[in-house]
Amino acid sequence: MSPIGRLFIILNLILAAAFIAFAGFYLKNQTSYKTKLQESVAAAEAAKKSFEEQIVALGGQVQNYTLDLSSKTQQLANSQTVIKSLTEADTDNKQQLQRLSTSLEAIRAASETVSGKLEDQSTRIETLTKEWVVANEAKMQAVGARDDLQNQLNAVEASLSKEKQRVESLVADLNELSGVKADLEMQIAVIQKAIPNVAEIIKGVQPQVDGTIMAVNPSLKSVTISLGENSGVTPGMSFSIHDGTTYKGEVRVVEVSDNLAFARIENAVPAMAISKGDKATTRLGTR
Repeated sequence: MSPIGRLFIILNLILAAAFIAFAGFYLKNQTSYKTKLQESVAAAEAAKKSFEEQIVALGGQVQNYTLDLSSKTQQLANSQTVIKSLTEADTDNKQQLQRLSTSLEAIRAASETVSGKLEDQSTRIETLTKEWVVANEAKMQAVGARDDLQNQLNAVEASLSKEKQRVESLVADLNELSGVKADLEMQIAVIQKAIPNVAEIIKGVQPQVDGTIMAVNPSLKSVTISLGENSGVTPGMSFSIHDGTTYKGEVRVVEVSDNLAFARIENAVPAMAISKGDKATTRLGTR
């Protein structure tokens, strides 16, 4: 029997003894004690029965508490297992935290190094920005110069277009003069034979004029020079052609406009083709 059951039995016995003592007291003092005793015994029996029912109920509760205690004990064991696992995990986490702290220190050191490099880069970027501003200003100036040159080129092209018709006319004249050319070359050959330095004598009386070959027509053996009447060029003037380092031959002016001269190629150096961009001068080697 459980301790609670024994407790209730003892209480019942005490109560019964109390009732019996009470009944004896009344038997001595009153004639109705027997009746009262019987009533008290009946009440005690009822109370006993009630106590027994309570004891049975409490026994069921004790059994339930026992089962609950077993369940709680199992839960406690499970909790202890979980606590052990969490403790191990906490140990691993502490070790990992230690490793992370070490890594963080390394990262901080690297960050300081990177910060220094960033400052250097910032200084470099500032320097490059200033250089870019200077370069951009130079670029704008170059663009302005390019636009000016483009305008000049447009003017030259317009002049070339204007002179194209005259070139066609000159080509017709050149074709007519082709028959005269042979006679003139023969006369020139005779003059050169008689006066070997005639070319130097002719150049000596020509003004110093320097220009550039603007166009070449190999089929007509003619060139266009970037000089005209405004530069003092007149028909019959002779120009020596070179590329800055190599002599290529002679040309003679046959027609001029305000800013252009049209010349016939004479005494060309073999394998040295006169090209656009070559230099033309009336006194080669005198400057």
